[in-house]
Amino acid sequence: MLLSQVRQGFDEMTPPQMYRFGVCSGGTRGSVTGSPESVKLDFQELTAFERVGDRYRHLGVTFSEAIALEPSNPTFQPRAGSLVLMPLADRRSITVDFCHPVRQLEAYVSGARSVTLTAFDRDGKPLCLIGCSCQGADPDRMLPRQQLKLDIEGIAKVMFHSNAPFILEQLSWERHQTQC
Repeated sequence: MLLSQVRQGFDEMTPPQMYRFGVCSGGTRGSVTGSPESVKLDFQELTAFERVGDRYRHLGVTFSEAIALEPSNPTFQPRAGSLVLMPLADRRSITVDFCHPVRQLEAYVSGARSVTLTAFDRDGKPLCLIGCSCQGADPDRMLPRQQLKLDIEGIAKVMFHSNAPFILEQLSWERHQTQC
């Protein structure tokens, strides 16, 4: 899905359906966990240069256009561990599809510019858009770790996108069923 298609979907939304842009805060790093109620991934069980795809299908989620990397650029160093997800070389987004809709989702990202998270329902209709801005980041220092958090019914897919390089350090969500 193109970013222009996402924006077109928001033109049809009423203001109460949209979250405001730019609300972000820092947080602490969690570990990889999986319980009947929640999943938290920090991607450390992956190998460098692994395309993620169906790797987490058993947890009810698949990834598109994502690869596990150990960042060589010091500004993109993760806070803990060494592996992160990044878009494939010629892409600017990571898409996450859930086998069953979820309600709560939380992600930690770092980016050279603004990183936006768009949530979609089962029909592909945008539910909300949130983002965080990394403006003013010092190019000689590690980029700030930003939290993106959603609490909205019926999230079937999310897309992380940016016009500049970014990393996804951690992703967690509340789940109801585990099998795709």
